Amino acid sequence: MDENLDYVIALLMDGPNMFRADFKEIYEKAKGYGRVELREVYLDKHSSPALIESALNNGFRPVIEAPEDVDTALTARIMEVACSPRYPQINLIAIASRDSDYVPVVNRVKEYGKKTMMIGLTTNGNSTSLRNTVDFFEAVDERYSEY
Repeated sequence: MDENLDYVIALLMDGPNMFRADFKEIYEKAKGYGRVELREVYLDKHSSPALIESALNNGFRPVIEAPEDVDTALTARIMEVACSPRYPQINLIAIASRDSDYVPVVNRVKEYGKKTMMIGLTTNGNSTSLRNTVDFFEAVDERYSEY
């Protein structure tokens, strides 16, 4: 872990990719690096009401997209947070995902001087390329849920 634990963090979660992870555990991993100012989970329109309720109960704002649009919407949001004057205080973008699709956007975010984090699972299936691209990596336990 970095010695600088006072980052201001945007925590953005790829819900379909991390549905077997606990929202609270993901938040706690990010919080270990500083103050989490923005918490969003990107879900597809087939997400269960229980999953949406769990997101809300854990302080995540659910963003509902068509199944094929989740990655695109999350990528657009990552770039918005990285370069918009609306979020000048954010200096660490934490992406809860195991998906290598985010490697290009992580590289772009770093060009804007932001630090990056991947929160993946302790089990196999994490993207090695994403893990090797981010500044920080954390893992949470996989669990089987009622969602």
